[in-house]
Amino acid sequence: MNKILLVICMCMFTFSSFAQTYLEEDFEDATITYTPTPVDDLSDIGALDYYGRIAPDTSTPSSAVEFTNTQGSGYYGAQDTDGAIVPAGSIVLDFTGIDISSAASLEFSIFVAEDDATDGNQDWDGDSRLFVEYQIDAGGYASLFAVETESVAGDQTNERPLVDTDFDGIGDGAEITAAFTQYIQAITGTGTTLDLRITMAGLNAGDEDIAIDNVVVREAGGGSPSIHLTQVNSTTETITITNLGDAAEDISAFQICLGPGEYNALSDYTGITGDLMLDPSEAVTIDVSAGGGTGITALPDAAGGLGLFSTGGSFGSTDPAIFRDYVQWGAASQDRSGQAVTAGRWDDAMLFVGGFAPYDFTGGVADHGSTFWTGSPPPLCFTLDGTTNGFEIVTPVPATAGSQSEWALNAGAYDMNAFCGGGCQQMVDTWLIFGPLDFSAAADVELVLDAVESFGVTDLNVQLTESYQGCPDDPANSWSSLGTIVDGGVGLSFPIASTGTAVYLGIQYTDDGLDGFSDWVLSNITLNGSACPVLGMQTPSNCGPTCDFVAGATSTSCDAETMGVDTYTASLAYTGGMTGQTYTVMSNVGTVAGDDPNTVAAGTITVTGIDEGTDVQITITTADMACNEVVDITSPICEPFNPPAVRINELDADTPDTDAAEFIELRGPAGQSLDGFIIVLYNGSDDQSYNTPIDLNGQTIPDDGDGFGYFVIGSATVPNVDLVAFTTNGLQNGADGVGLYFNRTVAEFPNDTPIDFTNLVDGLAYDTNDADDAALIPLNLDLDTPGQINEGENGAQDTESIQRGSWFVAAPSPGAANVVPLPVELASFTASLTSQDKVELAWKTLSEEDNSHFEVEYSVDGSNWVNVGQLPGAGTTPFQQNYTFTHDNPAQGTNLYKLKQVDLDGDFKYSHIVAVEIGTKIKVTAYDGERLEVFTPKAGDLRISVYNVAGQLVAFEDQPTDRGNATFSVADLSRGVYFVRIELNGEQQVQKIIK
Repeated sequence: MNKILLVICMCMFTFSSFAQTYLEEDFEDATITYTPTPVDDLSDIGALDYYGRIAPDTSTPSSAVEFTNTQGSGYYGAQDTDGAIVPAGSIVLDFTGIDISSAASLEFSIFVAEDDATDGNQDWDGDSRLFVEYQIDAGGYASLFAVETESVAGDQTNERPLVDTDFDGIGDGAEITAAFTQYIQAITGTGTTLDLRITMAGLNAGDEDIAIDNVVVREAGGGSPSIHLTQVNSTTETITITNLGDAAEDISAFQICLGPGEYNALSDYTGITGDLMLDPSEAVTIDVSAGGGTGITALPDAAGGLGLFSTGGSFGSTDPAIFRDYVQWGAASQDRSGQAVTAGRWDDAMLFVGGFAPYDFTGGVADHGSTFWTGSPPPLCFTLDGTTNGFEIVTPVPATAGSQSEWALNAGAYDMNAFCGGGCQQMVDTWLIFGPLDFSAAADVELVLDAVESFGVTDLNVQLTESYQGCPDDPANSWSSLGTIVDGGVGLSFPIASTGTAVYLGIQYTDDGLDGFSDWVLSNITLNGSACPVLGMQTPSNCGPTCDFVAGATSTSCDAETMGVDTYTASLAYTGGMTGQTYTVMSNVGTVAGDDPNTVAAGTITVTGIDEGTDVQITITTADMACNEVVDITSPICEPFNPPAVRINELDADTPDTDAAEFIELRGPAGQSLDGFIIVLYNGSDDQSYNTPIDLNGQTIPDDGDGFGYFVIGSATVPNVDLVAFTTNGLQNGADGVGLYFNRTVAEFPNDTPIDFTNLVDGLAYDTNDADDAALIPLNLDLDTPGQINEGENGAQDTESIQRGSWFVAAPSPGAANVVPLPVELASFTASLTSQDKVELAWKTLSEEDNSHFEVEYSVDGSNWVNVGQLPGAGTTPFQQNYTFTHDNPAQGTNLYKLKQVDLDGDFKYSHIVAVEIGTKIKVTAYDGERLEVFTPKAGDLRISVYNVAGQLVAFEDQPTDRGNATFSVADLSRGVYFVRIELNGEQQVQKIIK
């Protein structure tokens, strides 16, 4: 008779999967994660008295303690703790602060055993207990698992320990035996942290004991069973079936098959040792000769083959979910290796079908070679043995001592052992990296490998990231766990469910060495899938020094705003300073100033003294070359704010009925473009903007025949309206305001924007018999009539408007000249230049009433006015009067004049303004972006030259000229800052223009 003992089946990946594990304590190490009370790893109190972690192969406290089905080489046990532990022999193991924040549902599992070697398991007293409790987010402990005696505590002695299924203090479930058995229990609820408490109590007699192992908290529902034939013994006529997966399965309906007509349901047999409901790691042994079997009652001795099916009558199936396992064996004289490719199965017609693959052949002639069916693994995508494809070895934290600080590739296998000598402790962090992989069209992909571990200290972390930043320890990488390799194994499988297009796989060996290191060897590494991912270009990792400096916003500010070349200051905000790196800040121009990133964590670097028109480049480097930040900043244009001469000329905010005749009137040079202009309406109730600003882009001042024109904004019913901007009640009655802005945008003034004076060209604060609003008044830039203007000052706010002249209230005149209500009828007012470069003013009146006199006021800038003369009026007369006045000392350039008519009672009104241009120097008098107008005080040969900011001549023209204005085209110039040099008869001037 030949006795064949078969080993565990390979390729466990076919039926197993991995669930997220949040706690796993196997009591293998002397340094463990639980907190016992009292703290003790192993205490041998006496020949039969002990508690703590026990390694049965080396340090069993008592030979009387005998357990089977031990999980690894260590467990936690206690016996006869009376008098050794306070209080009263209770032991508490606390596992606290377990992170469960990512869990959707939880389950708990534990292996439990109780020694029955001496008294047939009748050795617990009524007060002996094992119970497990848990709490989530400190919400109070609840019962999870318990073992009690079969009677009320304290009533009996020498009783059996049973599982207490309803937590009533009386055991009513499965009996605890000397074979470690796994128990699984769902945990109710989820949260952020979990606390677990295991208590062993009342073990205070000489032979009362309990042992636990493999305490696990993991994601519920993530496991799968993996049912395999693990032993066939033709001498004892027994087969052993084991669940190698991580979820239970009922195999009572399974059938075994020896060939056509030879099959039997497992549930038929009477010689069953164990339970056909197989929990994870649980086995059942069936004696086919003991009775109950009708198809198979013996196992062939010389040679045979046995199949295991999950459904009866499906013996021709190739579905791994049905055809669970297959094994062949032969006598010493029968080499079965040749049958590895010719063996087959039986189909539904009970016919033998050959060529069913794959098979794994193990052993040879001398050791009764056996062939195992291993399921149908997915097709091979990549073999990672370093031949064609392999891992990149990346070591962010290399060891400083010892002979090996990173993974090494040897003969197609990867090995790593950071042991650096007795007592040596050092941090090691080394990775195997493979990618990038495009998983967008991949399916059923898994990483499969064999792992062998020595010393049992360092676990391996198998991880995945969908965006790799060049070094695995870079915080920007988001690694997710595929599983942990704890004890090694054959055919370990890590399913990959990603759909990313740049996926990297990583296997990490990391340890601080406080409790030693492991020696790992990884081999037979493959990436398999029914649809394979696509491997992209592998870029080498870079775990060198990183740059902490982060450049922020830039800005510029002019030191002055003139028509010449000004200087400016550039600013660069930053973060990431003061990190221990040595920074050097440089600039191609100017002087570096501001905050120093070597001493200030977050601040602003400045560069001063930069010439207008010159861009600046700021460079930040570090001594280790990790940083080489280059920031370019464009030069601003520094020039005085000189908007086109467009002003608010009239406003009517209150009109009869539905306010359908409201308007705003602008006045400016004929043909003047209104591009860049907007009108903003301000609410006096909160001094913030209301409604959307009026955008004047695309509009033009019309020509009214005198070189100027009026532009009217209002409703469609307003006479001479040019832009319909509202229908009814577009303007609030007051106290309110309007602002005319140049080179500002509508987007800069959302509703409820505070009053803004940047690039304000003109404005008006007004009311209809309301109190003054101090915040609005500065909008009024008219120096002759400052303050807030009351449209209702004459008691006729519905029929009168506010008009410039300076500001007064009179009948509306949209699109026409404002009629200044002087007490005299002013027919004309002119100014002309005499041959002696004096200015002669002339005006005439058609009638006068109580006219005391005229004062002549003069200004060169339109803001500051002085009295340069006075002429008496005619009092009261219905006849025309003519007046002349000569100003002997006008200035070079523009001269402005206006009349101040004063009544006999002291009241006064102003006329409109007239201007005279006097020049003795050549200069640019007008520029519209397309052409220049140059004033020449005398005849001669005129040369105009244009230079860019680099000093290069880009355009010039020579032309003879008389006294007056000459025109020069610049339409072909590109946008930028230029300098115009004008030369006439040996005299020259330089002025800046912006295209």
